[in-house]
Amino acid sequence: MEFSLLCLMKAGLLKILSTIRQRPLLCLSLIFIVSRIIFYAAGVRFKPEFIENAPHCIDFTLLKSRFWESLFYMHGQPPVFNFYIGLVIKHFEIYALQIFQGIYFLIGLLHTILLYKLMRQLRIGKIIAFVFTLCFTLSSAAILYENWLFYTYLEVFILTACANFLVLFFNKQEGKYLFFFFCGLSLLVLTRSMFHLAWFTAIGIFMLLLLRRQRKQIIKTIWFPILIILLWYGKNYVLYEKFTASTWLGMNVSRLVLPQQGIARHKIFDTIMVYEDYVQPSGKYPHIALLQIPVSVTYTKSKKFPNYYHIDYITASDSFLHQSLQAVKDDPKAYLKRVLLAHILYFQPVTEQYWLGTANRESIGLWAIICDFRLPSIVFKHLTGSQLYHPSLSSFLIYLSLIIFYVVLIYSNKSKKLITEKELYVLIFMLFNILYVSVVSNWLEYGENNRFRFTLNAYVLVLCAYAFQYVSGKSSRFNLKAGA
Repeated sequence: MEFSLLCLMKAGLLKILSTIRQRPLLCLSLIFIVSRIIFYAAGVRFKPEFIENAPHCIDFTLLKSRFWESLFYMHGQPPVFNFYIGLVIKHFEIYALQIFQGIYFLIGLLHTILLYKLMRQLRIGKIIAFVFTLCFTLSSAAILYENWLFYTYLEVFILTACANFLVLFFNKQEGKYLFFFFCGLSLLVLTRSMFHLAWFTAIGIFMLLLLRRQRKQIIKTIWFPILIILLWYGKNYVLYEKFTASTWLGMNVSRLVLPQQGIARHKIFDTIMVYEDYVQPSGKYPHIALLQIPVSVTYTKSKKFPNYYHIDYITASDSFLHQSLQAVKDDPKAYLKRVLLAHILYFQPVTEQYWLGTANRESIGLWAIICDFRLPSIVFKHLTGSQLYHPSLSSFLIYLSLIIFYVVLIYSNKSKKLITEKELYVLIFMLFNILYVSVVSNWLEYGENNRFRFTLNAYVLVLCAYAFQYVSGKSSRFNLKAGA
């Protein structure tokens, strides 16, 4: 009887594995849809409430009535996210919630397919790629961020799409894929200020240095995306004398440094009236004040939340930056301690953010415990009575192991040619972004660091899948024909 049951289970498992190998994308799509139905039944709901009072978003009234003008004169953030929000609010206000929810659902489904495709293009086996794709798609973090109206989930999607375009370029040597790659990078620059013009430029320069045979293609395809970025940076320089995508650097840095002098004695991101002794009330930008552009001169939004796109916040942010730099100069040890705390926060579970919605987090409480590596911490505490082991330690060890593994692999590849050139460059691209976000986010800001790490989760899983296949001895049996 037991033998028959084991044979039946084995036959069932082989059937499942056969179906996955034959129709992996269909299986992934079905699992994605069914999982979303299950999480919806568990109580997970799309959360758009945060965005209307968020500092990042222009007043909805202005997005509906003065859409293009407000986008042009905004200075605190890059324009793409407000463009997206405003487009839906302006033209489909009645059905805005359903449209936002539908878009994020489609982004989640498409990201699942793109993530699997990326792994297969890197010659990772079907089953391994399938399992690691599900590790992201079914994670508690993906569920919560997919149901939160903000740009974080969009960043993940764009980064995965960019890596796919890069692999396609290496595989097919067609310039259109390189153009799409650079367009994706420019879209990130115009969505999130952390992805700076310097970041885009560094990637372009590295590619010109490493891909000498493709230099003409790189130059032909990069000029338009970088021109779009320069137009936005140039607009801010002409209007506000700030060659940047965001004028809020000083306020963001102050959350990390916590200076105690001057303007920094007040709450960061407070109403502009609080800073009246430290700003130049509309005087530094008389041309903007004279035009009386609502997004630039209105102190509050229509629902009485502060309007952080008021021009006085530019000089307020400058004052915060000045005080922060002075504080670092006076006490660099205190700054380094805050950077250490930022790194600790960075590796904490990415679901530990209140704006994701208490109800949603409670709805997937047990699942989050498993996905966020909380189980080892709970077991360790139960056995020893100590809280020495924290979930953040698991994430840190994964990052550290990956960095060591790929440093050794890339160094060894110089002489032994263990991996193909295209794989090497794509892996370097992903590693570069992981290191870039980890450094910039933790040395310049404090408070949302674990959210920043979620942006990289897909890349981390791709690197884990590639390392797993390599270490397990299957690298020599890579399926040379990448595909579904």
